[in-house]
Amino acid sequence: MKIKNIKLQNFKFHHTLEFPINKQNCLIYGENGTGKSSIYWAIYSIFKIYFRDKKFDFNRFKNLDNDNLNVEITIEAETLKIPNENYNLPENIDINNYKSIYFINQDLLETITNNHNNFYITIGNILKNDFKNFNIIYKKYQNINENINLYNLTEQKDFNNENNDKLSKFLNQIEKKANDIINNHFEENFKINFEFESGESDSENEFKFSSPKITLKIDNKSDLKLNFNEAKLKLTSVAIFFALIKLEEDKTNPLKLLVLDDFLTSLDMANRHYIIEYILNEFEFEKYQKIILTHNLQFYNLIKKILKSRKKENNDEVLTDWDIKNIYLKDENRAEIYDKEENYSNRAKRELLKGEFHISGNFLRKEFEQIINEFKQLLEIGKIEQLNNILEILKSNTNENRFYKKPFNLLNKLNNRYLNIENIIKNSENPNAKIGKIRFEINQIKEILRINECELSNLKNLLTKTEFYKNILFNPASHSNEEIEIYRKECINSLKLLEELNKILVNLKG
Repeated sequence: MKIKNIKLQNFKFHHTLEFPINKQNCLIYGENGTGKSSIYWAIYSIFKIYFRDKKFDFNRFKNLDNDNLNVEITIEAETLKIPNENYNLPENIDINNYKSIYFINQDLLETITNNHNNFYITIGNILKNDFKNFNIIYKKYQNINENINLYNLTEQKDFNNENNDKLSKFLNQIEKKANDIINNHFEENFKINFEFESGESDSENEFKFSSPKITLKIDNKSDLKLNFNEAKLKLTSVAIFFALIKLEEDKTNPLKLLVLDDFLTSLDMANRHYIIEYILNEFEFEKYQKIILTHNLQFYNLIKKILKSRKKENNDEVLTDWDIKNIYLKDENRAEIYDKEENYSNRAKRELLKGEFHISGNFLRKEFEQIINEFKQLLEIGKIEQLNNILEILKSNTNENRFYKKPFNLLNKLNNRYLNIENIIKNSENPNAKIGKIRFEINQIKEILRINECELSNLKNLLTKTEFYKNILFNPASHSNEEIEIYRKECINSLKLLEELNKILVNLKG
């Protein structure tokens, strides 16, 4: 059981957005400002209100320009909606599935290690909403204080002590599991522990018990913000949350969901690699549907690389059952998602053979926009820009270096040649031999620069041509304006250009 389609209308950033999830899992990349977190909160809102809290206020996510908020998420053949007349689940979806539905983002992880070092505050504010054991224990403390009086003081003290024992034992289980994750999966050598202090009763003032205090420590040190860097705190938070999932998950649930939104900022690639490997190993086996949203291009490429290597090593399609998607701004107020594996050129060819020039042109426009978005990633353009601006910059001689795919590789090649010259000068060979070798190295440097110049020139020419065909073909075709003639020759030429651009993309990706 999994999410198959997501539809948003006037929800946070998105006026309208709809996309399918065709495989078990989904990875979505997009720059900041393209509405990734809006997708996260839309999924969160649906599952929050249907599975945990029917009073959850989703109206705070309304798009400011329009009050007609609507979210629809299709799970198999059933569709959950907000708003709705009621929030009762369909008969074939059990509410107990909440025990295997989890959401993680940056704010949640920061909260785990940032509540004045009293973990009980985190339990009360956040974790009791997601985990059954914490929920039961927290409500028990509340119930004791609500019912305690002079006549049942001894009985309520016993209840409180029993609850303290339950919480203490559960914290010990979390310690053990989290440390296993930290040491054996994240390959770190530190350990966490919880220091538990039970709440005392005040028999002179309404017989209430104060709240327990739980101090989270790393290597027996408290004052976490003072003693540890942000990366170590993030690893600790991730390990604790994953430990809680593993201790409480109901493996019999058919609906298992893990949604992660830019949750690994402040971590280097090595740590991110270990965490992704853990997610793939631990949550793949239990058949969780994983939806990961990120703005970090390196992290996005890391996940794709891991998935690709797993498929190659294991020849197992289950390990690579992922929809790889990109989200980008189509215009100032509208985002669009496309599948990385979708080839619109092939679909354009099929329509071209049928004589459907307008449909073919529409697919060519989609392919063009997809390719431009790919170049933006590979060439690391710093911000969202109009397609015309990108083309103008590419045609400008003053901005060439900005668009070189791998400037480090170019500089590294040049540096190696200069080092060769330095070694030749230091060598004890005769002067004539030195001069010959130095000339050779200088010629190699010139060749490197010449090839780089040719590649950039070729790319600029192709994009300039594509801009021409976009104006006469792609845009008219996308609007199906029957008054504008679209000829077979233009479609064929456009296809050739896009295929050349795709070849360059392949080469740039290495």
